[in-house]
Amino acid sequence: MHFYILSPLLCLGFAHLANRKGLGAASAWTLSAGGVIALVSLASGSDRLQHTLLVFIPLFLLGIVANAVWQNGWRPTSALMRALGFPAFLAFAGLQPWVSGIGMEIVARMVLIAIMFSALASGRGFFYWLCTRPGLAQVGIASYSVYLVHVQVVQAVFLVTERYCGSLGGIGMAIVVAVSVVMISVIATVFYCIIEKPLLGYAAAFRKGVPLHVKNAVRRMLV
Repeated sequence: MHFYILSPLLCLGFAHLANRKGLGAASAWTLSAGGVIALVSLASGSDRLQHTLLVFIPLFLLGIVANAVWQNGWRPTSALMRALGFPAFLAFAGLQPWVSGIGMEIVARMVLIAIMFSALASGRGFFYWLCTRPGLAQVGIASYSVYLVHVQVVQAVFLVTERYCGSLGGIGMAIVVAVSVVMISVIATVFYCIIEKPLLGYAAAFRKGVPLHVKNAVRRMLV
């Protein structure tokens, strides 16, 4: 919900900065500012701040920067970068037990996301091929819905599995992971089709209906 509220402001702010300072400088300033906000939030000692978007804002800002870089036409050609895509994905999935502190975790995840993005942006290699399979591509389209529902689904599956299997050993955790992946994919896809996609359609229709003078005013704000 926080990101839904702040996303338009973040995107407009980044576009405004990129138009004035250039994409490279805007990206550096944006990610640096996001890092400072996250560090200040973590250092505050406030439980409320440590569980808000402020701590994770570098990850969202990285997505905005990555999209701008992609739209600008950047395509990596390094074979090494293409080869690192799938190992980076595996490291991302199993990262948490190997890092200490949420700050280090966010930094590590940003690095791994950047590597995966570069591998996908190349348009070649095994990781690109895997991620463009129809089933995974559909999950990718509904990825924000996945983000919205995954915690609740995992918690529910964990509680039910623990209730009927007792202490969760290796088999119990394997059940939790397998069932969670399937349920998250199904529920997120339904959520996307019923809620997110119609809302995106309404937003697109609204943008088409915005008067020209309003669009020009917004463009002038970004120059």
